[in-house]
Amino acid sequence: MQVILQKDVPKLGTVGEVVNVKPGYARNYLIPRGMALMADAGSVRSIEHAKRLTEHAKRKARAEAEALAERMKDVNVTLPVRVGENDRLYGSVTARDIAKDLALQGWPVEAKRIVLESPIKTLGVFQVPVTLSVGVVAEIKVWVVQDRSAPEPSENEGSDEEGSESGATDATVAATAEADSESGDAGAFTEASGDEAAEAENASDVSDTVVE
Repeated sequence: MQVILQKDVPKLGTVGEVVNVKPGYARNYLIPRGMALMADAGSVRSIEHAKRLTEHAKRKARAEAEALAERMKDVNVTLPVRVGENDRLYGSVTARDIAKDLALQGWPVEAKRIVLESPIKTLGVFQVPVTLSVGVVAEIKVWVVQDRSAPEPSENEGSDEEGSESGATDATVAATAEADSESGDAGAFTEASGDEAAEAENASDVSDTVVE
């Protein structure tokens, strides 16, 4: 069936065009969303009226797009990213990333309207076109910068580690000294026991001599 587009529809047409679409697509999607009007081929008056409405909508949409482009000319998007050696990005920056940041700033722009020839894979500042309507393009500035939010190791952490290692060494030395002390005591005890046995044997010899 034929419909007259009230808005630009990607891969279908621009505002004011009469296009052929499937009935279900027109009734369930385009018409309920105000994106198209049904074109009655049998009623020239109806089509002419629809065209006038379409032209009015087209002019209004272009004016709004031009005003939006003017407001967006100073928009900056800053995207912190993780980088590896030689400032190489982990991954890349896509139109979806830019659209998400724009939405957070209050600029709801569809990712498909952001023109990137290829994903951004390096740090830097980039001028990125945003197609707002047919013939209306806004230029925004995208800053791709290194993400410095990850904490870096502090000097205190190094001192704590050294202190722990020193404490462990002191504990090892103390344990070794204690073991040596116990070993020495055991040796002394053994020596004392031997002396006592020798004295007892001498006493026994003396007793035997007296008895004789």
